[in-house]
Amino acid sequence: MADIDLTREVHGYPGPAINVGAIARELSGLWQAPAIDELRREDVVPSRTSVLNLIVHASGPAATSQVEAVVDQLAVHHPSRVIIFSVSPDPTTFAADVDAEVNAHCRVRGPDSHVATCYEQVTIPTPPDALPYLRTVIAPLVLPDLPRILWWTGQPPLHDRDFARTVTVADRLVYDSREFTQGPSSLGRLSDLARVLGDRCVLSDLGWARLRQWRELTAQFFDIPEHRWALDEVTTVTIGYGHDAAQSGNPVAALLYTGWASSRLGWQVVQTERREPGAWESLVRRADGGELTLRVQPVPAPPALHGALMSTALRARDRRRSAEFSAERVGDNSAIRMRASQRGKPPLEHAVRCPPHDLATLLVHELNQGGRDGVFEDALREARHVADALRSWGKP
Repeated sequence: MADIDLTREVHGYPGPAINVGAIARELSGLWQAPAIDELRREDVVPSRTSVLNLIVHASGPAATSQVEAVVDQLAVHHPSRVIIFSVSPDPTTFAADVDAEVNAHCRVRGPDSHVATCYEQVTIPTPPDALPYLRTVIAPLVLPDLPRILWWTGQPPLHDRDFARTVTVADRLVYDSREFTQGPSSLGRLSDLARVLGDRCVLSDLGWARLRQWRELTAQFFDIPEHRWALDEVTTVTIGYGHDAAQSGNPVAALLYTGWASSRLGWQVVQTERREPGAWESLVRRADGGELTLRVQPVPAPPALHGALMSTALRARDRRRSAEFSAERVGDNSAIRMRASQRGKPPLEHAVRCPPHDLATLLVHELNQGGRDGVFEDALREARHVADALRSWGKP
C-alpha cells in the first residue's frame, strides 16, 4: 500500500447549522481507522505532524476544487490541518443532514520509505451569508499553538465588519488581488485594514508576489552605474496590464507596481485623469521637485494573464542625455524581454524566462514569509492615491 485517502461524512441537522463537536470527534476517530492500522502493519509510520492550520474560504465549487488540488501539493512541505469553507448559493445543498466531510490523506514519500506524510482536511458546505459565524466554527477546530493562515479566494468582503472580525482569528490573511472584482476600491480598504491589524494579522497578496520578478528586473536596469542618473530624471512611465475581453478590468497589479516605484523613489501623485475605459494618466512630482507623466493602459491578454503586468517603460532625459528602459512579455508570454537604450550608445537587450506563476508555488512562498512586508505596505499606501481617483469614475 502506497497511499490512502479516508473520507467520512459528519451528520448533524438539516440546514446550515454546523455540528462542530461531531467534526472534532470524527477527526480524532480517523486515526484509528483500519486503513491507518494497515499502514502500521506494513511498517509504514503515518506521520501526523502538522506545521500550521490552513483555513480556506472558497468562493464556490470551482474554487473549492482548485483549493483541494493546491492543498494536496502543499502537503509535501507544509502538512497541515486544512479547514475549507465551501460556499454554495444553492439552498438545496443544506437540505441533507451532512454538516461536513472529514478526510485524512497519507502519502508514502518514496518506494523505500517507511514514513507516510499525512494531513487532515475538513470541508464544510457554507451559505454565502455565514460570515458572522465563521469565527465560532474556526476556533474549536484549529490545532493549538500552530500558525493560523486564512486563505480567502475571490473578492474579500472588505467593507463588512464581520470580515474584519473573522480575520483576527488568523496570523496571516492570504488573498489574490488578481481575482478582485472591486480592484481600486479594495486597495484603500486593504491599506486601512493593514494599519488597523498591525502585527496581529499580516496581509499576503498573491498578486503582489507575482510582481516580485518585475520589481527585480526593473531594479536591475539601474544596477549598471552608467544608468543610475536616469532614476532622478524620469520624464515618462508607461505601464500595460492584461485584459481579457470576457472579463471586467482589474488594474490592481499596475497600481501596486506604480505604488512600489513611488514609495521607493519618493514620487507623489498630484493629479489623475481618465483617458479611456481602464486607462488613465497621472501627473507625478519627483523627489527633486520635477514632474513626470505616468500612463497606464490595458492591453489584450489571454485569460491566464488577465490583470497581470504585461509591459513597463521608463524614459529619462536631462540636459545632456536621454534613455529608455523597457520590459515586456513576448512570444507565448513565457518570457520578458528587457531593453535599455541610451542616446549615443549601443542598446542592451536580453530575455528572461518568466512563465505565469503556479498557484501552489506562490502560496508556498507566502507561507514561508515571516512578519510584515514593509515594502508591500508602502506600495499599498501609495497605490491608494491613484485608486481613490479611479473609484470616483466607477469601474475602470
